[in-house]
Amino acid sequence: MSKVQAFLNKIAPGIVSTCAKHKILPSLVIAQAALETGWGTSELATKANNLFGLKANNTWKGPTYTKVSAEHLRGQKVSLASQFRKYDTWSDSIVDHAKHLTSQLRYKSVVSEYDYQTACFSIAAAGYATDPLYASKLINIIERNNLIKYDKQLLNEINSTHRKERT
Repeated sequence: MSKVQAFLNKIAPGIVSTCAKHKILPSLVIAQAALETGWGTSELATKANNLFGLKANNTWKGPTYTKVSAEHLRGQKVSLASQFRKYDTWSDSIVDHAKHLTSQLRYKSVVSEYDYQTACFSIAAAGYATDPLYASKLINIIERNNLIKYDKQLLNEINSTHRKERT
């Protein structure tokens, strides 16, 4: 089994379930996790269980992990030491990421967006990452790995729920 498939097998069920509750496209979230962690192999993923590169700001009350990361500031790529959120499990990281997206007004256009390309451009425009190519990289991961199949599962669940509510 490839590294990619092993990573997808490990995270996709939890992401699909969490995304269904929060109305976020699984393809977007899986692509973010893949990009941010190198398919689960990064230092942040292996030592801090942080799949999404979420930093620990002044509202974060949990443990932290300090790491140097590449940032794009004023058109320049620089390395900065940052405090990142540290989790007990990857599942905790997935749930916190969904809460992060749904609790901040700047990500409003990402929640309940069911077109993966629009969602990728929306999350990038909202400032999720400093990389100017962030949206394009996410779209590339989604398309190369057929991650929209996970969106179809979510959309089928949503449509099924709506049908039940109307009857």
